Amino acid sequence: MIPRLDAFYHRDIYPPRDGTAIYVDGVMRALSERFSVRLFTYSDSKKPSSHVVSHNYEVYSVPRLRIPLLSTLATSPKAKRLHDAVAALDPRLLLAARELGEADYVLCIEPFCSPGVAFFSRLRGKNVIFRASDCILSLGIHWMRTSEPVGLLAAMYALVFERLTSRLAHLIIVPSEKTKRLFEEHHGVQEDKLFVSPHGYDEKRYSLADDGIRDSLRSKYSLTSEDFLIVFVGSGDWIPNRIAIKYLGDYLAPFLNTELPRAKIIVVGRKTEEFKNLESRNLQVIGEVEDVVPYLVAADLGIAPMKTTGGMSVKAAEYLMMGLPVIATPEVTETIGRLKGVTETDIEHFHLAVLESARGMTINKSVRKRIRQEAVRNFSWDRIGANLTDFIWKSFNGPE
Repeated sequence: MIPRLDAFYHRDIYPPRDGTAIYVDGVMRALSERFSVRLFTYSDSKKPSSHVVSHNYEVYSVPRLRIPLLSTLATSPKAKRLHDAVAALDPRLLLAARELGEADYVLCIEPFCSPGVAFFSRLRGKNVIFRASDCILSLGIHWMRTSEPVGLLAAMYALVFERLTSRLAHLIIVPSEKTKRLFEEHHGVQEDKLFVSPHGYDEKRYSLADDGIRDSLRSKYSLTSEDFLIVFVGSGDWIPNRIAIKYLGDYLAPFLNTELPRAKIIVVGRKTEEFKNLESRNLQVIGEVEDVVPYLVAADLGIAPMKTTGGMSVKAAEYLMMGLPVIATPEVTETIGRLKGVTETDIEHFHLAVLESARGMTINKSVRKRIRQEAVRNFSWDRIGANLTDFIWKSFNGPE
């Protein structure tokens, strides 16, 4: 009999369009090779829904709880994160999984909604796994310095959830050595309880086949073949991305407009529309798109001017999977490594590195192919998914 694994996540990921949803979908797809997988999520829809994804796992969505007072006060992304964290205490996700008794394994993805799931799963003798994308404490320290009190409160609230789930889980899956070290230092987690598994990507999705996509998209946004297109991908409700987008509008775009007018920057990602006020002659906020891949095909350079980041920089990995050269800060390269195509520079000299790349870079298919080949070796689900599934299986069942 195929063992059953029930996974829990605090937001709907289907269809997977942004970085977080893509990696959660990848985890589900990999696990479904060996387990019978069900994913329980909250969604913004008012009606419960369920469907079977083509990669053999089921998704059940429960309407997200809305708290009137907090909803009214949640006018900023940081406040909204606090609202969503409190709403995650809603027990309906557990009730939706009332057949939890059938599950052999329970996977908690991210800390929100996870402590309750982990606690009741342990009571019922289940094997509990915690999939963390970063260490909330490290981000909380940064938010303490850069955001209003509600941002810090949201981080502290998430930190409590993260620590509780870490204590309850039998295994903790983290995306980088950086995150592993933080869990050991800040949460006192034993090394043998942690397993490093980077966010993986379906290499078929990130194909270098152009088929006229590059010219078509550049034409759509009035870009000529002479324009040097720089792309930033990231959701506007993630605080590190918000800081980076402000940097693009306030500093990088004006600098390039003076030094290299043919350089153009586009910002692609959900919930970035509020940054339209930063648009200028050489900075355009595209917003949410159906598929980010065409924008990566059209671009000449991917950038990640992050002052802090999570356990692994999803945007940088996506750039590399499409063969794009990347300019990134040390905070980013610490999570993905110094791979082929990556230029590391601190935020104080970031603008100069971008300018130098734009002036001297010659992009062709052979360069992009070599960059992509190394990215595939590091981030392809064919390898990562198999390693993750084998580790989970052997941790509870011993060698086959």
